[in-house]
Amino acid sequence: MLNIYLMAGEGNGAMIVSFAAHKGGTGKTTSSVNLAACLARAGKRTLLIDMDPQAHASMALGMTIGYEDPSTADLLSERPPALAKIVQPTAVPRLSVVPSSLRLASVADALSATFRREDRLTKILARDAASYTWVIIDCPPALGVLTANALTATDVAIIPCHMGAWSVDGLQDLLDLLSLLKGERFDAWVILQTLVDTRKRVTQEIFQELLAPYTAHVLRTKIFVSEALNQSQMAKQDVFTFDPRSRGAHNYEALCRELLARY
Repeated sequence: MLNIYLMAGEGNGAMIVSFAAHKGGTGKTTSSVNLAACLARAGKRTLLIDMDPQAHASMALGMTIGYEDPSTADLLSERPPALAKIVQPTAVPRLSVVPSSLRLASVADALSATFRREDRLTKILARDAASYTWVIIDCPPALGVLTANALTATDVAIIPCHMGAWSVDGLQDLLDLLSLLKGERFDAWVILQTLVDTRKRVTQEIFQELLAPYTAHVLRTKIFVSEALNQSQMAKQDVFTFDPRSRGAHNYEALCRELLARY
């Protein structure tokens, strides 16, 4: 069993972390779900917010949300209900979820035409999230109004980059959006290397060259290719529930430790 309880103490207020990427297939949702699960197992009261209309983070924890069920769509409405009316518990103690559904796509379209549209999530979290130690937000694979809401609210932005020649393509667009939303001095963003495959030596060398300009922002932790991560998603469980001894579980434990030590 992983020894993930021996971690740093509680901070003051909720630490809000967004996983954002400009495209899919980067391990963004996998990382959101498993970091949240690890933080909860480390004794932190954790909230996972699914900001993607595809609802993959919700599904990964075994949730089935109907179109009209309480979800992130309500959280971003003009008169949002209390967070407690939308939050759902999970099988992992201390881990709760604001689930998503396809209705969020319609809300996002309507939200795009409203004033200060990027502030909706910030306001609701400032009002209702004080009881959580960590809030993890899984953004959609796009730089639209939903990601803008998450980044406006965030304390730390984690950008997952998978090992590949085009993995860093578009990174500057995301950084430009962060600068626009948070100010030019905002520096609390980090890159998480995902889907790392040590067998692909040449690809790994190219990948490291692409990351070289951002070295100061690259996390030490790497998420390696792991069959347990794929299987846990199919089983609709976090990797610690599915196989706590797997490489994937150890990788996300390392990520959890690094972030707790850093923030």
